[in-house]
Amino acid sequence: MKHILRAARKHSNWVLASLAVRVRLDPFTKVKEVMDKMLAELKAQQKAESQKRSFCNTEIDSTEDTIKTKEQEKEDLEGKKLGLENSIASLESEIEELKTQVAAMQVSLKQ
Repeated sequence: MKHILRAARKHSNWVLASLAVRVRLDPFTKVKEVMDKMLAELKAQQKAESQKRSFCNTEIDSTEDTIKTKEQEKEDLEGKKLGLENSIASLESEIEELKTQVAAMQVSLKQ
């Protein structure tokens, strides 16, 4: 490369000078191409990661909504269960009262 530049100066040949400059810039062109390729790959990776993040955020929101809905359903069902248990206890108490009354009536009928 240096030899070409010297020859170009010595003979005042602009074609050789141009060739020397191109030879000097060629390694940088290759490096630039590699860097451009790496940059394109990184941008593609960034886009994919951004899409994945967006998908994950959507799924998290959906899951949180489902959890809230299910927790509310659970609370409602627990309330119903408690109401039914109270009804059962009340009915059992009434049954016992009625049994006592029936027994008392049977005794009074026998007398």
